[in-house]
Amino acid sequence: SPSTVETMDDATIADHASDDLPMSESSSDGDAGSGTSDIPNTGESLWKISNADAATSKPQRMEDEMKRLQVLQSYFLLDSQGSQEEKEQSQREFDRITRLAQMLFPSHDMVALISLVDLGRQYWLSQVGMDGAGICETPRNISFCTHTILNQKDMLLVEDATKDPRFADNVFVTEPPHVRFYAGVALKTPEGYNIGTLCTIGTKDGMNGPIKITANQ
Repeated sequence: SPSTVETMDDATIADHASDDLPMSESSSDGDAGSGTSDIPNTGESLWKISNADAATSKPQRMEDEMKRLQVLQSYFLLDSQGSQEEKEQSQREFDRITRLAQMLFPSHDMVALISLVDLGRQYWLSQVGMDGAGICETPRNISFCTHTILNQKDMLLVEDATKDPRFADNVFVTEPPHVRFYAGVALKTPEGYNIGTLCTIGTKDGMNGPIKITANQ
């Protein structure tokens, strides 16, 4: 289903800028079919994260988030918008990128994703190596990629998520797929907005020991 933001103008979003209501049950339980259409408000609880690394993260301002979401919508990539032919062509191109990213670590069974960070969710534009066919999105408030789009460095690197205070109690770390390693770079538009990420993920079962990033990678 289309994202809520598609039908919202600046005034509508701004009216809710001070809202801080909890996420609906459908948007917080990871239901792949819920989308943002089930989210009842555009309050800060849907997009602002409380455990961002203050030393390396950009300020989280509503005005910036409104503009970022509008730019994201302008690409018509969420929920595979467009004709069937356009979808298939785009999917092949995006999948080629994620397969190349997965190959950066040939000695490990890695996951690679292209994710778009929407209002209350991250939408997987392409994914390889992830179990669970048909899953195409997760709640934004528990996604690693939400931290990546705020990161002021070239890459968000998490070598052991169990030892990182931002992610140690994350459900993706404590429960399957048991994420351990994460390396993500933001997808930046010409306007300077980070609308998503290209990332690689190592899980407890897929990694053959610690992963170290080299200069060539």
